[in-house]
Amino acid sequence: PQSAAAAAATAAAPAPAPDATTGPPADRTRIALGQPLAKPGGSGALVHRCTLEGVDGELAVKLLDCTNARESSFEALSTEVELCRDLSHPQIVRFLHLSTSLAVPFDGGNPHLAIVMELLPTSLEDLILERRSTMPPRPFSAARLASIVRELVAALSYLHGLSPPLLHRDLKPANIFFDSGALEDDRAESGAACRLRVGDFDTSVRCDSPLVEFIGTPVT
Repeated sequence: PQSAAAAAATAAAPAPAPDATTGPPADRTRIALGQPLAKPGGSGALVHRCTLEGVDGELAVKLLDCTNARESSFEALSTEVELCRDLSHPQIVRFLHLSTSLAVPFDGGNPHLAIVMELLPTSLEDLILERRSTMPPRPFSAARLASIVRELVAALSYLHGLSPPLLHRDLKPANIFFDSGALEDDRAESGAACRLRVGDFDTSVRCDSPLVEFIGTPVT
């Protein structure tokens, strides 16, 4: 795992994050951790609320233990850093900052690889489950579905139009996020922009050769 962590740091070093402010260099910027946002995924990464010195408002940070995580997890997170730092589109989660040795007090004080992103607290999966749980269930309106599909197509068109194209490979409701303001806007039910973002690029690849393996989350 240590060699993979070093590779992650080296791969991410050349350029500042696209949305970083003109504050201190990335490796000296302070991250203040907040409450957890999600349970650890298959990689073992933790996701927490956070704040970042020099950036206004709450953000999200994905954390991976540099001491105990699997090498494959480092490789996946390193890939996500390389891919996300250069993406710039209204329907893609914004990458803001990288730290390769963040000490996390609640996880034994071990150094962690940390990716800071904009905070989008609600996923499409959350919305679907919440609407199913009411009595009677509340399906999305046709106009709302059209706005979701329209913004998803815009995100995929951007990713697939890159050179070489970028394939997400795990697009599902849990990886499609909304900002809280969009959810409070009643016009969204009438087809107004829902301002969704596509995130979680840890299984994504640049498609510079034919792909021959299946990957992603099985449908159950």
